[in-house]
Amino acid sequence: MEEKLRLLDPFTEEYKVSADLGTEQMYQKIDKEMDSPTLFDRWKTQQPQCRFGQEGICCHICGMGPCRINPKKSERGICGATAETIVSRNLLRHVTAGAAAYIHHAKRAATTLKETSEGKTGFSIKDEKKLREMLRCLGLQESSSPMEMAKSLADFFFEEINKPVEEPSAFVTAFAPRKRLQVWEELNIIPGGAHSEVLESITRTMSHINTDPMELLLNATRLSISSAYTGLLAAVMFQDILLGTPKVTSVQTNLGVIDPAAVNILVHGHQPLLVWKILEHSQDEDLLCRAADAGAKDIKVYGSTDVGQELIGRGNGSARLAGQIGSWMKQEFAIATGAVDMMVVDFNCTIPGLKAMAERFHTKLLSVEPVVRLEGVDTLAFDPSKADEQARAIVEMAIEAFTNRKPDRINIPEHTSKPIVGFTTEAVLDVLGGSLSPLIDAIVTGKILGIAAVVGCTNPHRGRHEMSPLVLAEELVARDILVVSSGCCASDIQHSDIMTPEGYHYCGDGLKDVCYSLGIPPVLSFGSCTEIHRIVEVVTALSHTLNVDTSQLPVAVSAPEWMDEKSLADGLFSVALGLFTHVSPALPVTGSKFLSRFLSHRESKRRHMRNESTIVDILGGEFAIETDPVRAASLIEYHIAKKREKFL
Repeated sequence: MEEKLRLLDPFTEEYKVSADLGTEQMYQKIDKEMDSPTLFDRWKTQQPQCRFGQEGICCHICGMGPCRINPKKSERGICGATAETIVSRNLLRHVTAGAAAYIHHAKRAATTLKETSEGKTGFSIKDEKKLREMLRCLGLQESSSPMEMAKSLADFFFEEINKPVEEPSAFVTAFAPRKRLQVWEELNIIPGGAHSEVLESITRTMSHINTDPMELLLNATRLSISSAYTGLLAAVMFQDILLGTPKVTSVQTNLGVIDPAAVNILVHGHQPLLVWKILEHSQDEDLLCRAADAGAKDIKVYGSTDVGQELIGRGNGSARLAGQIGSWMKQEFAIATGAVDMMVVDFNCTIPGLKAMAERFHTKLLSVEPVVRLEGVDTLAFDPSKADEQARAIVEMAIEAFTNRKPDRINIPEHTSKPIVGFTTEAVLDVLGGSLSPLIDAIVTGKILGIAAVVGCTNPHRGRHEMSPLVLAEELVARDILVVSSGCCASDIQHSDIMTPEGYHYCGDGLKDVCYSLGIPPVLSFGSCTEIHRIVEVVTALSHTLNVDTSQLPVAVSAPEWMDEKSLADGLFSVALGLFTHVSPALPVTGSKFLSRFLSHRESKRRHMRNESTIVDILGGEFAIETDPVRAASLIEYHIAKKREKFL
């Protein structure tokens, strides 16, 4: 096998792959006891990675290719496409895939909402207030029947996503910041029906169709807006209506939460609907008796990646998640504890290498999403009308898998933490006494310099797992910048005490005083990557309260370890919202001088010196590429300080 990846910890002079002690312990166990490479080892075997791919200048969309742009050898592809065309076309393809995934998630939730309204499922309406709010915002009729209103909302959603691109999406015009809509309208980037936008976008990226880099970039921006409102917003709202809006609570996290005495079910992915039913049936008396007969003391369900983040703030009667394992990068290590009996996967971020690890243990893998097909892994496609039946069958499979355990192979790290989680727009308002005024006052007086969102994926790209989100969060709160987080970044930060009341010691004096008086941690966990929308809600509320455009707020965004195509859609939407957006690693656009200069914070300064326009000029937001989290914190602090000058 290839030499194992080793990364030097500059503080202890020890070689580690993760800043998290639980992950590191499991990696060392796998390293010493099994000839089984993990994603960290596979990352090592890929070095050095393809420069053409990293820079976005490889094109393989027609049979003449693949073509790679090399200024010293070939400045154009065979068809004559320039680096600018190839890079912008590739970027649009990435954003289209990411947007399509979000819209697919929203459709799954809308289908469940519709079938529930028709009495076909075991779900119910948990948040009628939010249902009514959505109807009012969208201009739909309210009634005395929650089921009738739910059907009306679901039907409206399906009509909306199938509208032509020429008809503005009601989800965008109803929920986007008012002043921002004016900017988008001038640029003609208010999207129409989501299906039509995806269809048109992917068509434009075919060979020999659209070669205008600015047009392709604006198309990608338009699609990112569609993704944000018809994908993220719709999915979050529909799930809140069906499952209830999360509440602020605390939860045990990390690999150490796994109970060796229980039948353990690990749920992994992004869609919480079937998992809600698995939770419910995990506490069925007859199934608990069957588990006891098999030698188990309980049946427990744990969250992994975003589906766990979706549910840790929600309770399902007496059934709750037993804990949150962590980000997507921990899936192999969770199985390697030897105590996971069943792993249920429902959407993206399920790695192809998962089966190889599961085969070394007794763990039963099961896909419950029709689009997810893993070679050699059974699939039980989620059907809302059969959710109870399917959930019960899954728990039964887990009990059977428990009987195949090998007790001598169980090795669970001790490390756990107990962060505060479940923040939403509603929760923030509750903490502030029903008004944003206390937050605004804290910003005006300088106790809080601004707000930074640390969001998105985690990535082994720089090597040491979990380091960038943690260091960035610590640096920002030390500079009196309030941090909000969601997605796998939130999962990583949750392993630190910075998401607990004890996290005050990381803060500057001003933020420490605010957090202490409000009883909140300096980093607020807003849940899953889909729940980035909740952060957008807060930004929108600030914009409306102050009657300013979002680009004028002392707010910034960071995706310090972005990984998948949904992240690119999110990042471009953040810039479309007019926000300073730090990313690492670099976007796959550096092979295009035009896009690099147009999008990048550092390059945009140089272009301004030459009186050339940048994305700041048309949208107010920009990208900043910086791999070092401390320097990234300095960039964010500088940006927020400049915004404060105008804000105050």
